[in-house]
This record gives sequence, structure tokens and C-alpha cells, in this order.
Amino acid sequence: MSDRRPYPPGPAMGPLKAYRARRKDILGMLTSVAADHPRVAHLRVLNESVYLVSDPDLVHEALVVRSRSVRKGSGFERAIPFLGEGLFTNDGEVHKRHRRALQPAFHRARIAEYGQLMIDIARGLPWHDGEQVDVAESMGRLTLSVATQALFGSDIDDADVIEAREALHEFVSIFQRLGSPHVALLLRMPTPLRRRFEASRIRFDTVLNRLVEQRRAALTDDFLSMLLQSGMTDSEIFDEVRTFVPASHETTANALTWTLWLLDQHPEVRERLHREVDALPGLPEADDMPRLHYTRAVIAESMRLYPPIYVIGRRAQEDLTVDGWPIAAGARLITSPWVTHRDPRWWGDDALEYRPGRWLDDAGEFSQDRPGQPRMAYFPFGMGPRVCIGEGFAWMETILVVATIARQWRTQVLNEVKPLPGPMLRTDGPVQALIHSRTAERRAPDAGSLTAPGR
Repeated sequence: MSDRRPYPPGPAMGPLKAYRARRKDILGMLTSVAADHPRVAHLRVLNESVYLVSDPDLVHEALVVRSRSVRKGSGFERAIPFLGEGLFTNDGEVHKRHRRALQPAFHRARIAEYGQLMIDIARGLPWHDGEQVDVAESMGRLTLSVATQALFGSDIDDADVIEAREALHEFVSIFQRLGSPHVALLLRMPTPLRRRFEASRIRFDTVLNRLVEQRRAALTDDFLSMLLQSGMTDSEIFDEVRTFVPASHETTANALTWTLWLLDQHPEVRERLHREVDALPGLPEADDMPRLHYTRAVIAESMRLYPPIYVIGRRAQEDLTVDGWPIAAGARLITSPWVTHRDPRWWGDDALEYRPGRWLDDAGEFSQDRPGQPRMAYFPFGMGPRVCIGEGFAWMETILVVATIARQWRTQVLNEVKPLPGPMLRTDGPVQALIHSRTAERRAPDAGSLTAPGR
């Protein structure tokens, strides 16, 4: 006769205390629970049964092996009134059909076509030597420009792009608050927030209607043209546009912001990055991607410590078993890149240190397996059938933007920066920085130092 309890062990706190702990410091709570229960933990949060899965093999089981037995969690459900039922929010057969239709847009050859767009926008940052800027805001504007131009194409009327971008900016400001169940409630009531939401949605849809009709008459090779030829209805196309822009813009902006802040905090890493980009014959080009091994390592390490998607939730659709524990239909399963990416069991005693060199092999080339972690211990883009469809797009954008900025600028952050977990992991406010031009300081690189051991 088994003496196992019906639930795996978990923290000694009641449902209300767990809810308050989550609202006060969800990152600290997840870290503490996983430290005490490193495989799977059970806790009740208000009236919900929640399982935190932290072991990489069990993360794989929850997100990949059991993918047909789970659906997206409550955070995605709260996003539906805002984003519609696009790839980011939908489930089941609709998700599969949309993913198949969108997959060609994210083929490696297609993504490569966006490289010059990303570089041109990064080169055009309106920064000046000696001025003070908000890096977070700058990265938000940059990635929103990339997203809208990739979506609508460069031949769309500038006034329409500006109008769409302003409406989407309002969308994103609401989206950033969807982590709170109170916001979802406010969007269902006649509140000022709902009026802002509806006005921005109408404003965006008006522009999109006009752009859709223009594209029908003259299809090109942009993302919108591809959607129009996918067989989706106009409603489905609108939902996918609302998904693509906030998802690609917000996650990448946060990854870039955290990277630039970490470079400021670690001058030795920044100097090594500068040596790599200064070794290029000129400003970075898309063809330089295969040479930017340390740049990629810098970003991989940033997303290890500060993953834009810091928690991934699923809801069991049927009774299932994880690690020998029965989990009832309706229960929530949570995995956390924030927790697993920082676990010393997989990343060593320096797990909390920012050390991009861990990703380079003896020849100085980037290798995702180089740190020696289990394969499933690193998942900033998720994994399984719901892995981010734009992962390749995001890697190209972050690498080319960081390389372009590092070649031209040095930032000096002036204020304290802390993480603010919402739907994504943002900074808790502006990242104020002095901007210094690197034109005068660039020198002949010490090529030998690029492959030397170090951070």
C-alpha cells in the first residue's frame, strides 16, 4: 500500500498567502518554492491547484510530451479580448491551422530578407553623443518599427504606418498590464481603460482595413501579403496582426534592454563585444551574422538570466500524471525559465553570474550545448509545438541590433534597474543612460583576444 500523498510536497502557505506572495514578488516566490521542491511542487493559489515544474526533464514532459493534454493558461485567456484569437492565444486545431499557414513567413530564407531592415532601423537610432536617453523606450520604438515595417512593407504610406504604430503603441500599453486579473475585469466594464482599449482597436482596425485593401490590389512579399494569401478570413488576419506586433515587439525590446543594461554592468563583457564588432570591415551587415559568435553569446546569456517570458503556464485538459503524481483536469502547470535558467544544478556555481563566455567552444564559436546544461534547461522561447514561431526572427533582430549599437555607441546607465514581472519581464521603469559615440575610441582590434578564455 502506497504512503504517497495525493499531492507532491509544496510550500507551507495557505491559498490566500500564496496569492499575496505571488502578487508581491512572483520571481522570489517561484525561486523559493523551486529551491525547496526542485522537481515538482504543489500549492493552492486562491481556488486553484497549481503545480510548479522545475526539473528540465519534467519541463519537457509538461510542454512537449503532454502537449496534447494541456492548453494555454489563464494569462493567454485574459489576452483574447485584447489580441483576439491569433497564434499567441488560440488552441487546438485552430492553432495548428494558423501555425501551418504562418510557417513559411518564418522560414530561414525569408527571415534573412529582414536583416537589412533591422540594421537600417538600428543605424537610424536618434541618439547623439552626450545626450541622455531612456534605453527601454528607445528599444521599444526600434522593435516596433521593425515589426510594423516587416508587417506592412516599406512601400506603405508613411502616414498609415505612423497611425498604425501609434494605435499599436496604445495596444501594447494595455497588453503590458494584462498580467493582472483586475485589468481583465476592467476591460469588461465601461471604464476609461476599456474606452482607451476600444478606441485604439478601432483606430488600428481602420488603418488595417485600408492596408488590407491596398495589399489585395498589389500583393508583394511582405508579411501582410503572405497572410492575405494564406486562406484566412479577414477577422483571422486581424487577430494574427495583433498577435505578431505585440509579441515580436515587446519580447525583443525587453531582451535588448536587459542586454544593454547588463553590458553596462559588466565592462569586461562590453569590451570583448566591442572587439568583435570592431573587427568587422565596417558597420555590421546581415552577412556578418555567422561571424558574430560572441554577440550571440551575449544575448543568450542575457535571456538566460532575464528571460522575457519568465513563466509559461498550461492548464490540464484531462487527468494526467507528472513525475508519478496525479494531476486533475483543470489544474494549472507552471514552468519558469527564470527558475530553471538560474538553477546551479544545471549551470554551476556561477549560475547567477553574467558570463557569455560559457556559450563559446574552444574555437570561440557559439554553441548552445557548450555550458553543459541539460537540453531542456534553456527555453527562453518555450519548447514543443508551442515554441515561439518567430524564434529565428528574434535571434536575427537581437544579434544585428546589438552588434550595430555596440559598433556605434557606448551607454552609461544612470539609475538603478530592477525586473518588473508582468505578462513579460520588463524593467521596473526607465533605463536612463548617457550616450557616448564610439567613433573616436575605435581602434584596431586584438583578434587573438576574441577566443581567449574569459567572461
